Amino acid sequence: MFLPDLLRGKRILVLCGKGNNGGDGFVVARHLKSKGARPRVLLVGLRAEVKGDAAQALGRWRGKVEEIRDEGDMAVVARALGEAEIVVDALLGTGVTGPARGVVAQVIERLNNSSGRAGLPVVALDLPSGLGSDGGALLGPSVRATVTATFAGLKRSLLVYPAAGLAGRVTVVPIGVPQAGQREPGQATDSPRGSRWITTFRNDPMHAPTRNAPETARMTTPAPPSAVI
Repeated sequence: MFLPDLLRGKRILVLCGKGNNGGDGFVVARHLKSKGARPRVLLVGLRAEVKGDAAQALGRWRGKVEEIRDEGDMAVVARALGEAEIVVDALLGTGVTGPARGVVAQVIERLNNSSGRAGLPVVALDLPSGLGSDGGALLGPSVRATVTATFAGLKRSLLVYPAAGLAGRVTVVPIGVPQAGQREPGQATDSPRGSRWITTFRNDPMHAPTRNAPETARMTTPAPPSAVI
């Protein structure tokens, strides 16, 4: 089955934060729509709070954006999760320095509950939201992903447990960044090569491993130690 056929008509929920990881989510939603999927975008926060490159990515997304402002909007999140066939996690990225809090933490917990009960496939962009990038400790509520599409190179938290146990199958997406360098904000998915994260769906996401993964991180693209960023 060709990739466009696999995605066409799929109800894909894209959960976006206000930062650069959310900006990547807006770009992914745009690419998904161009492939015939039916993306639904939820922004945890206000459009006016999205700045910089993420705001530019938001501006290029021509579809609807539903703002999740407070606990009163959790019913919207629950309904969206109930209708989705795949979820893209673009809430928090590598800039996390402490535990997810407030509405973001509540959305993460709702997502994990839904994926655990229904086997809902979850694709995390760069890192499962809530994980730090530098080690294996769990900082707080964190997304349990089926697939993690990480940009440029592996992050240490994708290799070290217990954090690595939440990443599912890990795919490294090359974006033209030197191995020793960091990507520029918002750069991850707005190029043809960046959008290759979607190739993780070539293997049926409905049957991808989640909590029963073995005690080593599952990699679809091996990377040498020098590629860890």
